[in-house]
Amino acid sequence: MTTPISQRCNGRLMPVLTEPKLAPASFIPTEEGLKMALAAAQAGIWEWHLDTNLHIWSGEVWPLYGLGREIPASHDAWLYSIHPDDRTHVRQTISAASQCRVPFEIEWRTNPAFGSVRWLLSRGQPGKPQDNGQATYTGIVMDITARKRAEHAVLKLTETLEERVRERTAALSEHERLLQNILDGVPGLIGYWGKDLYNRFANRSYGEWFAMTPQELRNKHVKELLGAELFELNRPHIEAALQGQRQRFERQLKVPGQPGEVRHAETHYLPDIANGVVQGFLVIVFDISQIKQAELAAEAANQAKSEFLANISHEVRTPLNAMFGLAQVGARQATSTPLGRTFEQILDSAQHLLTLVNDVLDFSKIESGKLSLHYERINLGQVLDHVLTLKAIRAQGKGLPLVVHESANVPQYFHGDATRISQILLNLLSNAIKFTEHGQVSLSLDYVAPDLIMAVKDTGLGMSADKLAQLFKPFVQVHGNHPLQTGGTGLGLAITKRLIDLMRGRIDVQSTAGQGTTFTVKLPLLHPEAAQVRHLGQIALLAKASEQRDVLHQALLARGAPVHVCDELAEADDTTKLLIIDADLLPDCAAGDITHHRQQGHTILINSPASTAIAFPGSIPDDLPVLAGPLSPLRLLNAIKTRLGHPSSNSTHRLEGIRILAAEDNPVNRLVLQQMLEQEGAIMSFAFDGAHALEQVRVQGPASFDIVLCDIQMPVMDGYQTAQALGHIAPSLPVIGLTAHAFDTAKQQARRAGMVGYVTKPYMLDTLVDEIKRFARRRPGDPIPTDDEAQPAANAPEPSMQQDITDWQAMQQYFQSQPQLLDKLIGMLTPTLSGIQQELEQARSERNMDALAKVAHNIKGTALNLHTPELARLSVQTQEQA
Repeated sequence: MTTPISQRCNGRLMPVLTEPKLAPASFIPTEEGLKMALAAAQAGIWEWHLDTNLHIWSGEVWPLYGLGREIPASHDAWLYSIHPDDRTHVRQTISAASQCRVPFEIEWRTNPAFGSVRWLLSRGQPGKPQDNGQATYTGIVMDITARKRAEHAVLKLTETLEERVRERTAALSEHERLLQNILDGVPGLIGYWGKDLYNRFANRSYGEWFAMTPQELRNKHVKELLGAELFELNRPHIEAALQGQRQRFERQLKVPGQPGEVRHAETHYLPDIANGVVQGFLVIVFDISQIKQAELAAEAANQAKSEFLANISHEVRTPLNAMFGLAQVGARQATSTPLGRTFEQILDSAQHLLTLVNDVLDFSKIESGKLSLHYERINLGQVLDHVLTLKAIRAQGKGLPLVVHESANVPQYFHGDATRISQILLNLLSNAIKFTEHGQVSLSLDYVAPDLIMAVKDTGLGMSADKLAQLFKPFVQVHGNHPLQTGGTGLGLAITKRLIDLMRGRIDVQSTAGQGTTFTVKLPLLHPEAAQVRHLGQIALLAKASEQRDVLHQALLARGAPVHVCDELAEADDTTKLLIIDADLLPDCAAGDITHHRQQGHTILINSPASTAIAFPGSIPDDLPVLAGPLSPLRLLNAIKTRLGHPSSNSTHRLEGIRILAAEDNPVNRLVLQQMLEQEGAIMSFAFDGAHALEQVRVQGPASFDIVLCDIQMPVMDGYQTAQALGHIAPSLPVIGLTAHAFDTAKQQARRAGMVGYVTKPYMLDTLVDEIKRFARRRPGDPIPTDDEAQPAANAPEPSMQQDITDWQAMQQYFQSQPQLLDKLIGMLTPTLSGIQQELEQARSERNMDALAKVAHNIKGTALNLHTPELARLSVQTQEQA
């Protein structure tokens, strides 16, 4: 940094600069770095040969002077670029400095003949004499217009304030009455305090605040007026004002003139500076209580909006839970049949509806600034497995190949938000599949430090330039009138863009109408860890010829993994460590050969093009892990780590012997849990509310259960209270929360209540099973304790129907193709009827409208699931009137 000094030259005192002091290890910029620095600083470099008046300018100088590049650099051109009013002063100053060979610094305005007037700053330094004896100056010129404007504005404001204070002080005696009347009309508090901290002036509002007249306030010391406590609180601001520093602060204050009244005040201390000396400070206080109340009202409105969205989410997710759960059960029980495909279509439609709900919630969180990222060490292979499994069935349904290109540079682990990265990929792949009818959709992954590069490419509709400009705007559908634009909120890409921005990444789009679109996402990675694919050993790939097979083959080779492509199972010899079999080729495989490979300790994976629920032919074991969709090296590593050694999602015994107590007040949701988990081998017991769950644990003993699933919103005792109570009587018994609330606040409250996990409705079977396996006290298949205390609780009874309480004919007609399902629904509903009747009678007798609305809400959910519209209508009517 240079330090300005003065030096006498030819009898004149010249402002010059000292030589800059360089640190021992000075930074020497590159030419490219220097150019970038000059461009950023809006500066140029010049050199002036005094003897010949030769000027040499860098390219930035011409536009700074306002000259065209066709004008040669010259002394005359430079002089003419200076404002006529500044030209003589600049010329004389620089001439004087050059005669004494001293540095100079000078400011001037540009010539208005060359465009808008700008302020320039030029600094010159004399160079060492050249071999020919010529003297030179080298310097820099930069645009300081913005600084000058700011200085002018600040100077203008300061001068205005000083002028007003001087005028008021000079004319105080003769204009005091007029000034007092004017300022008394101002609603804010206005006062003036001298540097001795005695009051010189106060308006009426100032006096009323302190229950005094302005005359009584005058000549009072500020400490006497404020009191010792408030004076000490304000002392830092007062001292700063007396040092010439403006102050602004807000705080709640008691109003001395109005006992019990508390106001929110915004206070300004404005120093009064005369001839460079602080004379005192002006105090202006605004009562902003109403503004603060408006802010609180706005916050309350936002909170109300959040609660409304949470309630909407809850109301949508509750019936979706039954749809998802029963459809998943049906799809597994009817694998590879027309009925199974129907259930898969139901799941796909329900997932679409759930995505819409989630988009609205996420956008609301983003707009209110409440969406935060949760960074942790994540496995990219697990993210890919989740995303590709979900999208494979949609791509397969449209006959579109889904291809994954994975560079050998891509790390396996890094720190990030797995949920949000999955959401980004799901949104992009969903759009690509939706708007592509022919060709293919591909996902490419690469890593160029520090960025993970993810590109989703399709051969679909593509977009024109005008549509690209609208792409990331919320609620805008660029293909709104196209037949392929079926549904959607127009929020997916807007949310994707906001999430990428939160991760400090960027997204680029390339598209050609009629040819397709490529979205490229770049996310900076934290702590990337390379994948060790070669540790998989010899790999045998048994698959039909396809682009995806060839891509996987090359990706494995690129990572150093020995891999062999087989046409039949017999080609995989005993050196094989990992055997990957295309599901379409399973009928050609002998069960004995597969058994032989398993006995040899070889790892076997089945790759299905679309769904993990496949039909295993003949006597081939049905517990082989199944991966749906395109494979990649990272997906294989994740499968080896997470799926092998555990029953596959195709198996029906992933929870073998796990004793589960489920507290759920809704009978349909109890049926969903029973259908989903019992087919996984779990031993289920049910409670109708939290109090009932506590009773079962007390009676049967905590050792009778391996885990508790607890609905959050239940009558008598909610899930939070239940978890806290279980923490006292059975601290080692894990509790997982089940809820239709999708906001983070509910998850945080669940953790505070002692819940170890949290599953949002509608339940996805694999997610629910994984959470139970993660936290249950016993592993699936472990022996059940034979101790009397540790015997599992008996399953909840299913009493027969005692009486008809609704439209029996409508129910029978709706469930005529599924009579067993109707029997189970009615069987699970019956035990709760007497309790509901008691609750209704109690609410009626106590005239408790809140309790009545809650019971009606529970009946409504059951009625909708039983397809009894009249009962549902009465429930809604009761809930609304209550």
